[in-house]
Amino acid sequence: VLYYKGNRKSLNKNSVAIVGTRKMTSYGREVTEKFSGELSAYGVCIISGLARGVDTAAHKACLDAGGTTVAVLAGGLDSIYPPENKTLAKNIAESGGCLISEYPLGTSTLPVNFAVRNRIVSGLADCVLVVEGAEKSGTLLTATHAAEQGKTVFAIPGQITSPLSSAPLFLLKNGARMATEAKDILDELDIQLKVDREKMKKLSPDSPEEAEILGFLENEPLFLDELVRITGGKTSEISARLTIMEMKGLVKNLGGGKYKKI
Repeated sequence: VLYYKGNRKSLNKNSVAIVGTRKMTSYGREVTEKFSGELSAYGVCIISGLARGVDTAAHKACLDAGGTTVAVLAGGLDSIYPPENKTLAKNIAESGGCLISEYPLGTSTLPVNFAVRNRIVSGLADCVLVVEGAEKSGTLLTATHAAEQGKTVFAIPGQITSPLSSAPLFLLKNGARMATEAKDILDELDIQLKVDREKMKKLSPDSPEEAEILGFLENEPLFLDELVRITGGKTSEISARLTIMEMKGLVKNLGGGKYKKI
């Protein structure tokens, strides 16, 4: 039995589970925000576990991009953990996503429950993206569940000297698919990337944010991190905005996170 709070229809969308360690690196945060924001811009539902670290970053980046996200809890729907994520949980349920738990109301969040709920995280998703994780972590458990459920497992390559790259590098050595950009996952989901530009303009009219970015790109191409620094915005928000602008034919991705005005 699964208990829901929010919009259950969000589970009918194309979905990706983004999972990783609670103690992520700055690289892990950057990558999580990038993938979550860009996938959300294409209407992909982001599924994670509301825990600290990668889970929280994935949920927040999705919401910042105006997307839909689902959180699988390790306790009852009235037992939000960590406590600092109560507002995040509320925002998820009220923004078209939902909270899910197999535990009835009144059930406390116990450490053992996190490993148990991982099978639900992978089970609800069309595929799983592993960002970071230690050699022995719940991240590998989620990936194992996904493989057993017949789901495609993606992993992001990290620094070979980082202990938190152990899980994704292990998975890549053992059959997981490498993900270096959102398109890798969109291709797996078979989402059509060619979008009618005029239709997109009607759905998403030009905004002050787009005009500001185009102004900065007027004279020369710029990297994503440069645009983030110049605009003062969040990486996930600027990345998602650039993805939409690329779909509308306003900018072109030159590769390596560099964009130019068309």
